[in-house]
Amino acid sequence: MWNRFDSAVHIINNQKWSFRYDRFTSAISLNVGENTKISEEGSISDNSHVTVVRSFSYFAPKRKINFSYQGQQYQLSISWLLLWRSQLLEHSAESTSVVIKEVFTKRRRRSITIGCYVALLSAIKLGLMYAHA
Repeated sequence: MWNRFDSAVHIINNQKWSFRYDRFTSAISLNVGENTKISEEGSISDNSHVTVVRSFSYFAPKRKINFSYQGQQYQLSISWLLLWRSQLLEHSAESTSVVIKEVFTKRRRRSITIGCYVALLSAIKLGLMYAHA
């Protein structure tokens, strides 16, 4: 089933971090709050959440969004050139560490599946084309 919004919820430092990606507008939003709820349509309803990031990627294949939350520096990195990849990094004075390895796991899995399907069909087509040559 095709959805306009991809949503994911992760727990970081005992807080719910709710990520949402709008496929039409390429808008990426991050809300942090204790009682954040995401409906099936992707809308977020809550009285105690804080919108930390709302940014548009403008359909660029790679996007890095730097932001700060509670004195900590973070970077949301999104790439979709060949396969979807999104991760959250935490920056400190000494090093950079990965907080969330993959933000949208369903979207990543879907892009790998479609990539394998296209590669398989292309290999079959090339095999049939050169078998008759």
